[in-house]
Amino acid sequence: MRAWFVVSTETAWTPKRPEGTLRTLTLREGVHTGERLALLTGNCKNAPQGFLSTLQSEVPHVVYRMQNASRGGPTTFSESILQGKGYIWESLDLFGRTYFFKVSASAFFQPNTRQATLLYEKALSFIQEGDFVCDLYSGTGTLACLAASRARFVVAIEQNPDAVLDARENFARNGKTNIEIHEESVGDTLHKWPRVDMAFLDPPRAGLDQKALRFLHSLLPQKIVYISCNPRTQKEDIIQLVSMGYIVERVQPIDQFPHTYHIENIAFLVRKTEEKK
Repeated sequence: MRAWFVVSTETAWTPKRPEGTLRTLTLREGVHTGERLALLTGNCKNAPQGFLSTLQSEVPHVVYRMQNASRGGPTTFSESILQGKGYIWESLDLFGRTYFFKVSASAFFQPNTRQATLLYEKALSFIQEGDFVCDLYSGTGTLACLAASRARFVVAIEQNPDAVLDARENFARNGKTNIEIHEESVGDTLHKWPRVDMAFLDPPRAGLDQKALRFLHSLLPQKIVYISCNPRTQKEDIIQLVSMGYIVERVQPIDQFPHTYHIENIAFLVRKTEEKK
């Protein structure tokens, strides 16, 4: 790709001007499956000339995504599959069995598969048999699917329609029937919630918005497992959760990004119970 870009007439997007056609290149590889996918995002309607032929023999699945952004308007995307499928499969080994997960070109999946196994083992260790669990930023349903192996029932929330489709396929592929997913945002959920024993939170780097915090205040699960790749915003959110009556019982960092200052952090919170007078 580097050699192709050097000889290409394409230019990189520069937001300060703004000008340029190419925005990002994402390369995905299933560590355990060996499947590879390339996703190029640009401003033009069609993929740049020579992009596909450069990768054709090395990457079986190639996708081009056009990003349409206008000042003051919403940013929209449209994807076209240039070769193969628009997704790969990855697997995780937990609890004595292998789980398979479909990961679409632009869907979120933990980037360090080996450390993700450790991350999920730690996060799921807080579930007790018989718990009713909700997963509020479910993505492709990885955590929800794994939680269903231990919980009585799992309800997942995800607003990205492509991720929801992946999640449903992942649940079926792994034989999980005690789980359902709703396509909506956390702050705007219309789902009728029963008593929730545990909530999993794995929000974007920006953390929880005020609508999500209000929803958690109305839900008030007994336990919260908050996973974050941004300890700064996680701390700010935990301060809000503590004001709702939660206590931080345990904090467990996981190194997902070796040789960088980035860290993935798990915080386990429990609701305080009022003492009898």
